[in-house]
Amino acid sequence: MPLSLYSNGIEVEVSGKTKTEAYLIKPYHNRDWDGEYAFYYNPPDKVTEKPALTINGQVAHFSHRIFSGYYDKASVELRTVFSNVLNQLFPRPLIKMGKLPSFSRVFVTEQPGRRMVHLLSYLPEMRGNTQMIEEPVELNNITISLRQDDKEFKNIYLAPEKERLAYTVEDGYVHITVPESKGYSLLVIEE
Repeated sequence: MPLSLYSNGIEVEVSGKTKTEAYLIKPYHNRDWDGEYAFYYNPPDKVTEKPALTINGQVAHFSHRIFSGYYDKASVELRTVFSNVLNQLFPRPLIKMGKLPSFSRVFVTEQPGRRMVHLLSYLPEMRGNTQMIEEPVELNNITISLRQDDKEFKNIYLAPEKERLAYTVEDGYVHITVPESKGYSLLVIEE
């Protein structure tokens, strides 16, 4: 599927065992503001032999600055492409989440004898030049899969309430469902 990269790029050549995963597609003309969006609806011209994305082992290279393109235009397609590349490079990530809003954040920290999963769900709003997070967003039935890494987990609970949660173990992951999270939840997984 053709998509716009919204940034400058460089021409690259493939060498060695590097694989080309995507090619640049030549437009009929570069998009710019014509006052009517007429360029926006033109189909692409033709696929070139110039790589847009190359991968060699654990290294991926984009010919264009996709992070700048995403920052400037908030293109969901660019986010999806990057997500697909991460999934290819890391087929067994440390943590997998069920469907969450794009503004939510999940991260894992570790201390001796336990791992902690932090779940944040606040909707950022622009207030002047600053993004503020004031209002929590309630999430329900959040599915979390945490890679075991040869560890046996003995107790899983929400802190600070110490509300125990049921879990299952399958394919090297512990699968947990958090019934409710109001803005922030801390999940503790003890070894």
